[in-house]
Amino acid sequence: MPEKHKNINRGIYLIINIGKPFYDKKNNPEYLTVPSGAIKFGKSLDLLGINKRYKSHCGNDIETYAVAKIQDRDDIDNIEKLLHNYFDSYRLKNNNNRKVEWMEPIEIKILAQGVKDIMSNYFGITQFLNSLLTNKNK
Repeated sequence: MPEKHKNINRGIYLIINIGKPFYDKKNNPEYLTVPSGAIKFGKSLDLLGINKRYKSHCGNDIETYAVAKIQDRDDIDNIEKLLHNYFDSYRLKNNNNRKVEWMEPIEIKILAQGVKDIMSNYFGITQFLNSLLTNKNK
C-alpha cells in the first residue's frame, strides 16, 4: 500500500530579489533588468533545487520560498496561472513591452492574501471550512 503522505518536492515557489538589479537573461541584457525588491512566482518539479538554480543565475541576493507543495502537475500549472492573473497589474514588462513573470515589489501582506485567496478558491477550502462551521453550529 502506498504512503498517504509521501515527501512532495514539487509545486509553487516565490523568488524575491533582495539585492541590486540584475539582468533576467544574461545573454540578452536588454530583455529585462530585474529591480531590487522584484518578486516572481514560478512552478517546479524540484522545489529543493530552486535556491541553487536561482543563486547560480542571480547571485546570493535572492530569497527563495516554497509557497505550496502540490503533487498534481495540472494543479501546479493552474495555480501558477491563477497567481500570475491575480497579480497581473504588478507584472513587469520586457523590452518588447510584454508582461513577464517578474513583478514589481509587493507588500508581504498583499502577497500572502493573494496566495490564500487563490489556494482557498482553487481547492475549495473556504467552502469546506464554511460548511463545517455551519454544520457545527446546528
